[in-house]
Amino acid sequence: MSVRRAVLCPVLAICIVAIHSTEAYSCPMPVRIDPATRALNNARSHLRAGWYDAVAPALAEEFPGLRTTKLDRRRPARFKLRRALKLLALTIVRSDGMVGNARWYLGTRALRRENIRWAVGTLRDLLAQAPHDASLQSALGEALALRPATQDEGLRLMLSLVKRKRLKSAHGFGALAELLNAAGRVAERDRAVARCVAIGGPCPLFRKDR
Repeated sequence: MSVRRAVLCPVLAICIVAIHSTEAYSCPMPVRIDPATRALNNARSHLRAGWYDAVAPALAEEFPGLRTTKLDRRRPARFKLRRALKLLALTIVRSDGMVGNARWYLGTRALRRENIRWAVGTLRDLLAQAPHDASLQSALGEALALRPATQDEGLRLMLSLVKRKRLKSAHGFGALAELLNAAGRVAERDRAVARCVAIGGPCPLFRKDR
């Protein structure tokens, strides 16, 4: 073997290894998330963590005027707008009519009732656009559980979800337990509480006899 050939072989080997190393360890391209999706993801994380006062501010910049948005049941709204409305409605429901931010906070009993009325109406409109969406049905059931006038409807809705094995969330089973308790159905209530605890989440407490 000539000296020139002996020198070239190791050099070529180094070049080949370098090329493969570059391909193997190249950095992936960063994933770009548009501001609206980022706002929705942040709001959902706050809602799941129970940080209700942080949900409305997370949505406000990308979805201004949510409370005044009018949905046409015959024309489906944009997907991201529907998600934003559902998140705000659930925040109102789970905070019992108060969402915590200074811009949205409504502390009097009458204004809290108005908040809940808006949440119920909004969830009904969203469900009219997606009538088979079990998560929306569960959210509406939670909302209906807050008002005595709508608790019977809420109980029927939640029990239908249970029958179809479509009720999945701890909050949903917690609301079902509240509805069953109001109806005096103690044994079923206790089973709903047990499901809520098994899933993990905030679950209501009741006296054993009622």
